[in-house]
Amino acid sequence: MSYTIIDSKTEKKTFLLVEHVTTKLSLVYTGQHKFGIIYDATYSGPAKGHVSGGPEIITGNESVVVHKDPQVDVTVSGFNDTGSHISMKVKIIVHKSGSHTIFDQTLSGAYSRSVAWAELAAVITESEAEMV
Repeated sequence: MSYTIIDSKTEKKTFLLVEHVTTKLSLVYTGQHKFGIIYDATYSGPAKGHVSGGPEIITGNESVVVHKDPQVDVTVSGFNDTGSHISMKVKIIVHKSGSHTIFDQTLSGAYSRSVAWAELAAVITESEAEMV
């Protein structure tokens, strides 16, 4: 499925002198006035790997633990949606040999709430079902 990308930012961090993490977050419009974050992170050092996924739907300010071991906390703050522009600060902290911030930036941008064809078809189908 394709989404409209509103903003993307990448942050590179090194901690414990040997741990390197590159995190890219993209704020996307998923349709029907919903927004999400797509994530892509690579890490190297004693452990190497890659993790990606999303979109994780964001509806406002929130703090969640997205991984248990090591614990990874994601905090969304300053959420603001005007109906044509959205912004939010995203902070990701990894708890491994201490607490390490691997992403701390604001994602923001303008978006259009124009109705996509798939959304329009869903609305028409719902309306027809209600008429029966």
